[in-house]
Order: sequence, then structure tokens, then C-alpha cells
Amino acid sequence: MSVEGIQAISEVNATESSNQANLMEQLEMQDVQNTNLTQQVNQSYQSSLESLAQSTGDPAIAGQS
Repeated sequence: MSVEGIQAISEVNATESSNQANLMEQLEMQDVQNTNLTQQVNQSYQSSLESLAQSTGDPAIAGQS
């Protein structure tokens, strides 16, 4: 194999490694966004339950005794 061929393979490998690193970073960011969204949904749900419990006078709705 020629030197040029080896260099081309090395460049492809470097590009693939860079693409894989970028993909991993994107996946990590998506995971953080999903976690944040889940927390927001849970907080909104709990707030809604507490509001409903208060307006109906039934604390059991919000899991309170």
C-alpha cells in the first residue's frame, strides 16, 4: 500500500473518530435536555395536583394526609 493510501485511511479514521465524538456529545446534550424536561413535567404535574387539592379541599389528591 502506498503512503498516500495509508494517509487517506488515517484521515478517514480521524474523521470517523471526530464524528463519533460529536455524536456522543450530542447524545449527552439530548440526555440532559430530556432530564430537564422530565423534571419540568414532574414539577408542573405536582403543582397541578397541589392546586387541585387546595381548590377541592382534598389534600389526599396531592398525596398529603
